[in-house]
Amino acid sequence: MEKSTSFEQLQKEFVCPTHPEICDALLQETFAENQHDFWMTKQYLQRYHLFWSMIMQLHNQRSRAKKEYNRQAKKMLEIVINNLVRERNHSLGSFQKLVFDLHGFTVKGALDYVTDIKSGMENSEARHRAVTLITGHGERVGGASTIKAEILRNFRENVQEN
Repeated sequence: MEKSTSFEQLQKEFVCPTHPEICDALLQETFAENQHDFWMTKQYLQRYHLFWSMIMQLHNQRSRAKKEYNRQAKKMLEIVINNLVRERNHSLGSFQKLVFDLHGFTVKGALDYVTDIKSGMENSEARHRAVTLITGHGERVGGASTIKAEILRNFRENVQEN
């Protein structure tokens, strides 16, 4: 399969309204990383989409628990959500690439995760390497602070906004 044709086919399948979590940049990076292998890229994107679908379902359940003032269910769902996002990053190879996608985390979950990354980096050979944190645009949801804003506030001496 020709590179441009297979890339365009992946674009048509994954960069669309039914997969809003998969942007053109993610597709381009994944395709290049997989050395333009159509099937490896497709498999990666399918796993990414599956994780994203589960995470969004849990966020919807969390929102319902919040509206019903069910603090115990909300807290339990936050733990499950944050563990699932961590698993997504781990299973998709984030640690090898030092690129961590914070989409899907709760704000507290993202802060805990970045703290864990920082601690792990300080005690490793990779301590002088740059890490990329993907946070999104930083829109506020219901007036709440965003992951991006909190990361910049809590790690300002170690983070460069790009």
